[in-house]
Amino acid sequence: MRNRKKVVLITIAASLVCAVVLLALLNISDTGNKTKGNMIVRKATPEEIGNAKTAKYVDGITTKFGDFEYTPDAPVPSEGVVYNLGDIRKDTKMVIIGEKKFLKVEE
Repeated sequence: MRNRKKVVLITIAASLVCAVVLLALLNISDTGNKTKGNMIVRKATPEEIGNAKTAKYVDGITTKFGDFEYTPDAPVPSEGVVYNLGDIRKDTKMVIIGEKKFLKVEE
């Protein structure tokens, strides 16, 4: 009789733990797409992602190393050219993203 009560109590405790974990997981996955004020965050469309990668609507870039201005006809310098925003350094003279050239603005 005693063992049966023990088994029932353990089963109930395990069920409660599973229920709490399940509710916690549902709550975490439900709040993943919300910001403050319970606003739903809209995901970017494939076209918007492509525009961001190719800098389609960008006319200038501002970084802590200086400003870069869109100049389509500028010649490419022999050194100081980068193809990724993360590679910009103090000695960077030009940033090329896709087909767009951004020349450093000298102060």
